[in-house]
Amino acid sequence: MRIRSIIITFCLLSSIAVQIHSQQVADSIFATYFARSQAYADAYPREKAYLHLDNTSYYIGDTIWYKAYVVTAEQNQPSPISTPLYVELLDQLGNTSERQIIQLRDGEGEGQFILTKALFSGFYEIRAYTKWMLAFSEKQYFSRTIPVYRKRRSEVDENRSIITYRMDESMKQRPRSKEKDFMIRFFPEGGQLVEGVPSVVAFEATSKEEGTVGISGTVYGPDDVELAQFTTLHDGMGCFTYTPTDKQAKAVVTYQDKKYSFQLPKALPQGYVLNVTSKEKALVIKVLRKSTSLKDTLALFTSHQGCPLMYQTLDFKDQTVYHLPLSTQGLPGGVIQLSLMNSNGATLCERFCYVMPRSSMLLACKTDHALYRPFEPVTCRIKVRDHLNRPVQANLSVSIRNGVESDFREYDHSIYTDLLLVSDLKGYIHQPGFYFENQSAERFKMLDVLLLVRGWRKYDLSRLIGKRPFLPRYLPETSLTLYGQVESYFGKALRNVGVRILARRDSVSIA
Repeated sequence: MRIRSIIITFCLLSSIAVQIHSQQVADSIFATYFARSQAYADAYPREKAYLHLDNTSYYIGDTIWYKAYVVTAEQNQPSPISTPLYVELLDQLGNTSERQIIQLRDGEGEGQFILTKALFSGFYEIRAYTKWMLAFSEKQYFSRTIPVYRKRRSEVDENRSIITYRMDESMKQRPRSKEKDFMIRFFPEGGQLVEGVPSVVAFEATSKEEGTVGISGTVYGPDDVELAQFTTLHDGMGCFTYTPTDKQAKAVVTYQDKKYSFQLPKALPQGYVLNVTSKEKALVIKVLRKSTSLKDTLALFTSHQGCPLMYQTLDFKDQTVYHLPLSTQGLPGGVIQLSLMNSNGATLCERFCYVMPRSSMLLACKTDHALYRPFEPVTCRIKVRDHLNRPVQANLSVSIRNGVESDFREYDHSIYTDLLLVSDLKGYIHQPGFYFENQSAERFKMLDVLLLVRGWRKYDLSRLIGKRPFLPRYLPETSLTLYGQVESYFGKALRNVGVRILARRDSVSIA
């Protein structure tokens, strides 16, 4: 009996020693990944662009004035990386009507587009980017669509219209859109479903004619057993929770008196599910696994704009759920990326969350009159204060619009929504200011669903940790360099030819 107890004790000590050693090896591997991702973020900082336009719509003959801001993605501070900024005006057919290159000074610049009579009315897109923003596999640029109305026939003509022009016969031969009349897309939280593991699934319902639509429906499993019911929260999007089986579930919806059935994604037989609940000051994180037989060495990486913030190795012990509360007090404001990674550097699950900025500026604007006559001088007093109501010195760009004729809509885009939210999502975001009207639990839920549906994997962790090679398409442009060639009248390239350049800006010409 005594010898047996000694052997058992020795075995237990050996087992504990092996566990400690394996944990130390895992920590070392993830520490290496973390250090590599930090080095990558330092070597390849990202940029974002924003254009402050003087209006939300224009007429043919107007001038679009804009102030450009280029900031570092991580800090939202003026970027010292690029000097040229490329700004393009595209018509509704996707043709580039005009392209400008403006000079940035401390991340700021300005310019204008003249909407000449040669242009057609329609919906135009303004794009802005630096070459460094296009250097990565995930291209990014500022984009805004604006209506351009036909020129008014007289000063008393109050009707605004966009003329529809007859399309050329060749344009009618373009491939028809394969988009269905009504469709629901499903987005499992973390990116995957696992059999027997409760999962959150976000969805977006769209109609070819109406865009996003509100719907209600039911999820059915095998033998038409009801698993969950769902309804949209906002702008055609919502979410529900259900437990997948080895058989694909289906969602049944009635839309415009017609019944539709959609298959949900197929669940994996084994794997992990990442679940996050956003609170006011914390993220409640749960990692769930199918069974205790899964022995992967895992870590949860938290990053912001491609810059790693922290990582946590996971030890499930004999449990199937790992709880990890994460305080948001020390996290930067904006979109946070959570990635569940194994020791081989593979990302198993990924989740995007939003952290409200800890402090914000308070801006108050007061004019001397409520109404103004045409061309009457406007006196505007602006006060900027911090969250403690202390005055702040600020460099501002201000646009003044006609309040009666402006197309500005409530919850429209702003520099806040574009830099902290829209630039990290994919697709068109309708009225992004809606998600920040208040900080109620309901609005938080809508914002979280938006991230589940429109989350964009802009930063590939396999590149960040050195698992995949990376070579940028372009290098940062610290000055503007012109490239080209001189050709003869017969199209032959000429060599050793002296060239003089005439650059013109407004009324100033420089040779």
